[in-house]
Amino acid sequence: MHALGSSKETERVTQRFMREIVTWKRVSQHENIADLLGIYRTDHDPPYLVLPYYGNNKLLAYLAQSHPDMRLILAKEIARGVDVLHGNGVIHGDLKPENIFVSDDGHAKIADFGVSVIPQLAGFTTTSMNPKNVRYSAPELLPLTDINPPMPTRQSDIFSLGILFMQLFDGRVDCLPYNHVPKNVNDGGDTNLLKRIHKPKSDRPRREDHPNISKSRWNVIAACWAADPSARPSIRRVRAWLGQV
Repeated sequence: MHALGSSKETERVTQRFMREIVTWKRVSQHENIADLLGIYRTDHDPPYLVLPYYGNNKLLAYLAQSHPDMRLILAKEIARGVDVLHGNGVIHGDLKPENIFVSDDGHAKIADFGVSVIPQLAGFTTTSMNPKNVRYSAPELLPLTDINPPMPTRQSDIFSLGILFMQLFDGRVDCLPYNHVPKNVNDGGDTNLLKRIHKPKSDRPRREDHPNISKSRWNVIAACWAADPSARPSIRRVRAWLGQV
């Protein structure tokens, strides 16, 4: 939950939020975006987005119990949902398995995009917001700070998507990104962990540690987490590649 510094700031954000709600409602109508049921607000707090409850809310556990073909099916649906977001000027900012639900009829639903759904708009939340996991964060989002932090972009979403796809195609519930870089008590915060993950000589996850992932799928994943944001593919390119693997 993100609290605002003053009632005046809360009102400013709320007014901007209301002007953009049409965009949010439009993208939530897509099959691969979690439905937007409505908005809840009080006199003193920022508005909340209200989303449905999805029983299949643990993506990796769902995949572990599903046919392997579901991995590619859901990857394509997630990419399609991200394409819809980006096409409407929406940056997710926190793509990870915890924010991907599966509907009762087996379709991927991207959730919790309210954190940074419209670039430069902050100060509101969803009822199910998960803390940001820096293991999915692109290196250009350093330093992590509450004061004028680097804003997520389409390119940083693509980076996170690559890490998410690594877990999705691997299929193991305990497949943790950068598990060779464990968080320890000396990190002193998420920024230090992110620095350790992205230090110049830090290794990206290796394909040999993920035997369930084919070479063609791994190539898609590796392209997404290029260190240079401009070298990462667009979501349209990712979708085209997924159609070939």
